[in-house]
Amino acid sequence: MINKNQKSITIFLLFCLLGIIFQTKNDFGAVTVWDNFYLQFYGVSKSGFSLYTYMFFCIVYLGYPFIFQNHFFNLINGEIYYLLVRYKSLNSWFKKILLRTILNSFLIILILFVFTLVISVAMDLEMKNSVTLRENIKPSVLIYHFAINGFLQIINYILILFILVCVTKKIEYVLLSSGVLLILGLPILNIYTIFPVALNSLGYISNDSSTVFVKTFILVFYIFLELKVISYLLNKRIFIS
Repeated sequence: MINKNQKSITIFLLFCLLGIIFQTKNDFGAVTVWDNFYLQFYGVSKSGFSLYTYMFFCIVYLGYPFIFQNHFFNLINGEIYYLLVRYKSLNSWFKKILLRTILNSFLIILILFVFTLVISVAMDLEMKNSVTLRENIKPSVLIYHFAINGFLQIINYILILFILVCVTKKIEYVLLSSGVLLILGLPILNIYTIFPVALNSLGYISNDSSTVFVKTFILVFYIFLELKVISYLLNKRIFIS
């Protein structure tokens, strides 16, 4: 997967990095590097959102899952019978690609973190250990929400799209479902944050930073359910018929 999709992943990352540069260059009131993190990945909050920042946020976190599901869709329409011969079970095959996916997702989060930090410093933002835009948010909590919940959010998207490809076997439905995920992330629909969509938005910790651990629990809970569903689908080989 890594070799076949290297070009797509590289283009995706370059787009994200250019977006970060563009947003940092525009003065949105950031004083410290942590202010910039907060603004870059604000996403949504219960009080609202900005369409531009939300769309960039969605592209960042849905980009790699979209590349993954496109690869899987091509796989089940070409190499799936080869995999049936090569692996003892589809579950063992899935565990292998899931490990690669976890590593790739973690690497993407790390790249975004490092690059945002570097650009913030390059743009002369202060290294002060505070979020001046939201003084109730500690940088440590912001980093946790960005890194841990951001990683878990990407994994959720990947598993959800994987299930949809298995069930529908049509790329059109998966593309439509990606749009549905964007809409479900809006605060007017996810007011109680029960859907595993856009929960890693830094905007959600604007008023109560303790909710980061609640978001972690929700994301982990959904990942557990999604893995159970995927195991069932793979055992039934539902996407081969």
